[in-house]
This record gives sequence, C-alpha cells and structure tokens, in this order.
Amino acid sequence: MLRSAVGRPVAEYLHEKIWEPMGAEADATWLVDRSGQEVTYCCLNAVLRDYARLGLLLAHDGNWRGRQLIPRAWLEDATRVSVDQPHLRPGTARPFWGYGYQVWLLPGEQRMFVLRGNRGQEIFVDPASRLVMVHTSVRNESSEPRWIPQIHKTPPSAYFVTERWSVPSSRTRPRQRAMTSLLR
Repeated sequence: MLRSAVGRPVAEYLHEKIWEPMGAEADATWLVDRSGQEVTYCCLNAVLRDYARLGLLLAHDGNWRGRQLIPRAWLEDATRVSVDQPHLRPGTARPFWGYGYQVWLLPGEQRMFVLRGNRGQEIFVDPASRLVMVHTSVRNESSEPRWIPQIHKTPPSAYFVTERWSVPSSRTRPRQRAMTSLLR
C-alpha cells in the first residue's frame, strides 16, 4: 500500500526522506518478499551509528538539526496509547510492553519507546532527556519466543526471497539501486 501511495519502492522513499537528510554513514538493506516489496514490519539492517542517528531523530520528535523530517504530531501519536485503545497500554498489550505504531512503549508517565528487532536488536528512545541507546545482537531464538508469530519459527526461505533492497547512504559512492543476492 505504501509503495502505491508514494509511487516507488519504500527503500527509495526512506532514502530520500530520512536516510540521506539525517546523514547516514552507510547503506542499509531491507529484506524483500517474493513480490519484490520491502518487508516493512521488520528486517531493516543498518550499522550501529545509523541506528543511533535514527534514534536521535525520533528522540527529537522527527527534527534533525532544525529540519522536520517526520511530522511531530504523527510521532507523538505513534509513541503513545490513545484513550480509545486501552488494550495497547503497557502491562495490557504485553505483560510489560505497550504498543504504538510499530514501536514498543515502556510503562510509566514519561513517553519512552523501543524499536525492537526479532533477534535482540533494540533502539531505546527517551524523548524527554533525548537519550538514545542502541543494542545490537544476534540471538538464536527470538527475544520472546512465546509471542513471536509462527512466521519466525519457519525458515526465512519459506517466506522471503534471498534478496535485499539497498537504501544508499549519502556518504557512500553512488551505486546502482538494484536487488543484491544474499547467498553466493
């Protein structure tokens, strides 16, 4: 749906609207499905410093050095539970976490949230203090195997092609935007 709305691959849109303006130092990759669509609910791979840049962008409510890259109101909505959705509150949605728009919400009065990867990667964001912590890892099992959908217990080849779409950074030499094989 997003690809249709923006009229191009989501990776190109991300590159233009966020990755390049925030000064990413390296290319990122996104897993794509069999139809060639980026798997937008997960699977964006980047270097630690660029994850930290993304976290800082979110900690500043979408503002990067005086330029609003992501609308502040949208980010605030994405990282809070609305009154009409109490089932998404921390402690209700999950025993600890709440849930926003693809982000996990921490309990407490202060707005804090986490972008959580399937195998332990996490970007913790505290907008009030503008604190960001990035944790990278690779676990053999999903972080919480009891609630991860069955898709994560199935070999990725059953759901995904072995290709990624490149999100070029502004600091790397220009390269052809094409899908690159992961397996040799």
